[in-house]
Amino acid sequence: MIFEFKFNPTAYRTQFRETFNHMWGKVLKQRNYYFIGGAIITALGIFAVVGKSNFGYLFIFISFGLWYWGCRLHLHFYDNRKKYERNIEETISNYPADGIIIWEFQPDHFIFKDYRMETKMLWSVFSGYRMIGKNMVLESKVGIGYSLAADEIGKEDFEKVITFLNTKTKKLTT
Repeated sequence: MIFEFKFNPTAYRTQFRETFNHMWGKVLKQRNYYFIGGAIITALGIFAVVGKSNFGYLFIFISFGLWYWGCRLHLHFYDNRKKYERNIEETISNYPADGIIIWEFQPDHFIFKDYRMETKMLWSVFSGYRMIGKNMVLESKVGIGYSLAADEIGKEDFEKVITFLNTKTKKLTT
């Protein structure tokens, strides 16, 4: 199967924003746990201090640590999101107006071509694929991922790709 289509900046932004949010979802949950835990332990500490217990100060000290780590994760997430957004916009601005993307699914290998690179990888190199929203992300064991949206090739062809991928690699869960 060979799919050739023009580069779509809107689809590109959507794909990579959804992928970024998916990959950082666990960090955001952890951040929320730190904030909630910090709030609960702060309340316990205040009640203990009001009740004349010295353990309250220990609770308050621990809660400051939780708040600190929650804030660090929060800042780390937003710094990385800004960098990621900047990289997305840079890629879009550098893409030629007539840029073509080619996805080729062969029985023994996968080929991806665009204006920057051309890769040919054996199916054994891929750890699997995952669905993130309406996007399929093909993940390799060497750190390179490929994202394909159903809107780029059409729903019927997208389903054919998923059926083919099920024979070559496994579907990864979140």
